[in-house]
Amino acid sequence: MSITKIKNNIGIFIFTILVISTFATGGILSELDEIAAVCSFLILILSFFCSCLKKKISKIFLMTLLFIIFGLISNIISGIDRSVFDVLIDIVTVGKPFWIFLAMIQLVSPDTFGWLRRKFSLIIKIFILMLYIFLFLNTLHIVQMGNTFLFSQIPNFSFTFGFPVPFAIVLYCCIGFLLKNDINIVRQPWIISLIFLIIFTGKMQSYIFVVIFLGFLSIRTYREKNLKVSRLILIGFIGVLISLPKLVNYFATTSYSPRKLLMTDGFGFALKYFPFGTGFATFGSAMASKDYSSLYYQLGYSNFYGMQPGDGLGSFLNDNWGASLIGQFGFLGTILFSIIIVRIYFLMIEYWGNEKIGLYVISGFTGLISIIIGSSFFTGASGALLMATFGIIVSYRKNDILP
Repeated sequence: MSITKIKNNIGIFIFTILVISTFATGGILSELDEIAAVCSFLILILSFFCSCLKKKISKIFLMTLLFIIFGLISNIISGIDRSVFDVLIDIVTVGKPFWIFLAMIQLVSPDTFGWLRRKFSLIIKIFILMLYIFLFLNTLHIVQMGNTFLFSQIPNFSFTFGFPVPFAIVLYCCIGFLLKNDINIVRQPWIISLIFLIIFTGKMQSYIFVVIFLGFLSIRTYREKNLKVSRLILIGFIGVLISLPKLVNYFATTSYSPRKLLMTDGFGFALKYFPFGTGFATFGSAMASKDYSSLYYQLGYSNFYGMQPGDGLGSFLNDNWGASLIGQFGFLGTILFSIIIVRIYFLMIEYWGNEKIGLYVISGFTGLISIIIGSSFFTGASGALLMATFGIIVSYRKNDILP
């Protein structure tokens, strides 16, 4: 078996365990995304030392390593006691979406995306039909697959995911495997079906993916150098209308707001330890919550609802990755994170530009980044799966006709 074939199989294996981890409702299977991240890191670091890491991704990879170094320096400067295990797990969690995306580009063959589309197409269509059956049963309250309501009457739909947004991210992944590059969206019923399912999740963070994608498609005339400002204004206006109520609730409400509290304290730590932060597993991250950070006791979080130590009691502690970013890595780390994001954008645009499938990738990445202030899904299993999908698409031969 050739080296190319072996690399491609490893890439498919990583993608497969990400799918399993995303759909797992608990147990060891739900931790497979961390294994995927470790595998991706080892592949990238080995490729780098063997001088076979693609030049287009080597700089981004080195930036992620520098980002990790900044985090470790923050741990040393802040002096907050955290175990080596906590720090290592947090490093893997933070690096996960980047390393998996880069590893897919490094590993998979140019024709892998087309092969996966052919294999997954029927499965995804059957999955969609099944989802509509459960959506109907959920709407009639025959089964319960949502914990909030649309318009105070219609229950939202999260299927088996427990929360709607990771479910919406998975649905957005499915769009990539069914989207036809040369046919108008309104003439692709399966894509419309997936968009409606995302809408029925009933969460603003889910809507962001649809609004940005459809918005980018509406200004696709940029490719013909005929960008219509009116369409840009319309997209921005719709985005503001959708996000404003939630943003006000998160950060401007006078009532108890854990997201606002985390963001305020995150900025406070960034200033206190300027230009670094508190370091890995200390503030706003999953490990800071699981192995309760001493900072939380100092801040009095142990007395607040949803921010207390104990299983299920600290659910709000890992609910704002933006706060974790600024708090744990400070201004220096946040700037480097922003540079990494911009470099990934350039990479996506260079490969696909304004092709419909390219706009899908850029829109999805924009949506994933835009929800970090109100969630931690960017570093979760569903976020990693979406980044893996983007990596596979970027690796596809641009000039080939999608099946």
